[in-house]
Amino acid sequence: MDVIFGSTGFIGQNLYRYLKTKIGDDNILQVSRNYGKKKLKVNQVKLNLKYKRNISKLKLSNINTVYICSANPKTHIKNSIEGNKQINDNVKILRNILFFCNKFKPKNIIFLSSSSVYSTKNKYPLTEDDKIFPESYLGKSKKINEKQLLNYSKKNDSKVLILRIFTVYGKKMRKNQFIYQLKQKIVSKKNITIFNPETLRNMIFVKDLTKIIYRLSTIKNKKFEIFNIGTNETIKVYEIYKLFAKIKNKKHNISFFLNKNNLNHEVNLNRMQKKIGKFKFTKLSEGLKEI
Repeated sequence: MDVIFGSTGFIGQNLYRYLKTKIGDDNILQVSRNYGKKKLKVNQVKLNLKYKRNISKLKLSNINTVYICSANPKTHIKNSIEGNKQINDNVKILRNILFFCNKFKPKNIIFLSSSSVYSTKNKYPLTEDDKIFPESYLGKSKKINEKQLLNYSKKNDSKVLILRIFTVYGKKMRKNQFIYQLKQKIVSKKNITIFNPETLRNMIFVKDLTKIIYRLSTIKNKKFEIFNIGTNETIKVYEIYKLFAKIKNKKHNISFFLNKNNLNHEVNLNRMQKKIGKFKFTKLSEGLKEI
C-alpha cells in the first residue's frame, strides 16, 4: 500500500493518476481535506492533517511508500502574520504525518520540498549540498520541514527522499502559479506586464515530475537523500511568454518590471540524472500546447 498525503492538490492528483497505472487503484490510499461534499471512494480518506487525533484514527498495515504532497503552498504572502501562519501550518502538518510514519513504519518517505529553499545568497549552479538561506516564508517552512525529516531518519528505518522541485506546470495547476496567470493574460488582454523578463526558470511538466517521483521511489536509495528536481531546459521568463503567444497567435503591448522574485534557476541536476538514468523530458513548447 502506498499513501499520498495531499492527493487532491495539483501534484498530488497527478501523482495519483500515474501511480494508478503502475500499482493499481487498490494499492493507493488518498488522504486529503479537500474532497468537498462528494461521496468518498473506498481508497479515499478526508482528514485535516493539522490535528494529530485525525491521524490516530487510521488503521493500516504494510505501508510501502508515503508521498508527502500536503502543505500550505502560498507563494504570495501579504504580511508577516500570514507568513508565520504558513510556517506553523507546514510544521504541524509534517509533524502529524511523521506521527503516522512512526505508527505504521513505511519503507520509504518521499517529501515534496521546493526550490524556494534557495535564494540569491546561494552560488550558481544551485546544488543540494549548499547551505540554504530561504527568504520566502514558503522556503523557510520547507527548510524546517527538511530538518524534521532529517531528525526522523536518524531515529527510524524508513528511507527518506527530499525533492526540491523547481517550477512545475500542467493541467489543474493552481491559479496563483506563474504559468497559469501568464496564460490567462495572453488569452484575455492586449496589455501585459511581465515581471523579471531576464530571470531564468527551470520548468518541469507535471507528467514528467510524476514519472520521476515514481522512478525514485522504486530504485535503491540511501537512508536520507536530497534531490534537485527539474528538467534539462532552462529558459528566460520573456522567452516563455513568446512561446505562449506564438501558440495562441496573439500580440500584446508589453511592459517590463522587476520584483523580488528573481532567483535564477541555474540548477545542478547531476544527482537526479545519475539516479534516474535516461529520461525523455517533455519540451516546454509541447507542454504549453497541452495546457
